[in-house]
Amino acid sequence: MVSSRRRGLRERFAPRNVATRQQSGRCTVHVWGWIDGEGRGSLHRIGRGTAAAYRSLLANDFLPSYDELRPGKDHIVLQQDNAPTHTARTVQNVWGIMTQQLTPRLNGVALTEEQLWEEVQAAWQAVTPTLCRRLADSMVERLEEVVANDGNWTRY
Repeated sequence: MVSSRRRGLRERFAPRNVATRQQSGRCTVHVWGWIDGEGRGSLHRIGRGTAAAYRSLLANDFLPSYDELRPGKDHIVLQQDNAPTHTARTVQNVWGIMTQQLTPRLNGVALTEEQLWEEVQAAWQAVTPTLCRRLADSMVERLEEVVANDGNWTRY
């Protein structure tokens, strides 16, 4: 006998209703970029990364880019996805505090890495300062929802 249960209201992202699966055969491009309430910052195509490479990216690419685009601002709250390369002690030493971020979204359908990289760059250029402000303003609510959902999926 097969039983079926209808999903309740607002249960779309409950762990029992989300099917995880491994994808294979797709091309991937690893990228790192930053935004704040004023707009988008730099975007970098990166490799699979280590803590040392991430620390170098922060120190040699992000900080100079941030200083150039946001002169005079010295308060930075870095949000990241809690991957081991982002939480290594050597990386944490770069920042006084590091916080968790939402799960990254990965939806590319390009056939080659170069096509995917071009799509990522085009999407990055489409990010407006208004969108960045809305995202920055919504972070408290987003993080509260992640905590309330014990770190599982949220509607965001």
